[in-house]
Amino acid sequence: MLLVLAAAGCTSTEEPAVRPTQAALGTSASASGTSAAGFTAYTAERAPRLPVLTGADLTGSTLTVPAAGRAVTIVNVWASWCQPCVAEMPKLRSVAERFAADDVVVLGIARDKTAPAVSFLSTTGFDLSSLADSNGAKAARWSSVVPAAAVPATLLVDASGRVRARWIGPVDETRLGDEVCATLAQEKHTAAACPG
Repeated sequence: MLLVLAAAGCTSTEEPAVRPTQAALGTSASASGTSAAGFTAYTAERAPRLPVLTGADLTGSTLTVPAAGRAVTIVNVWASWCQPCVAEMPKLRSVAERFAADDVVVLGIARDKTAPAVSFLSTTGFDLSSLADSNGAKAARWSSVVPAAAVPATLLVDASGRVRARWIGPVDETRLGDEVCATLAQEKHTAAACPG
């Protein structure tokens, strides 16, 4: 049975025709890790490797996702027309600020036209470096990890380029912070923003 994308996040006239299935939304348990509605955690041994994407960001500069040389890269797939994306931007900004000194970066993939994406980001006060991907071609390269039509989606990627956690739909700020701390601890990276 196919689910309407609204169950995971957003719909738009600009979205691809692909619809994720219940299993693709991460709502069933898998051998890769633990799952809950929209959330999947991967063990270090079973974490899928994320292909590197390089292209123009919203300003025309070159951006590579995930970021090389960072302990953790958080990647958010978003669009200005997506209400859950709009609602989660303050959460992502908060996490970015919390971990700014801990070798953690938050990057985006804008599934939107450039002008509305830039306009939207200017209203958030969040300088989210984002690959421009209005047609979904870049995000489609990650289809083994994130359904092509998943907006919003968030990936937590470790220093070796492996996906350690995935959210299909809006991200939970507390859980995201906990997963960042767990990943940093597993990689023996001391983080000021993490307890203990």
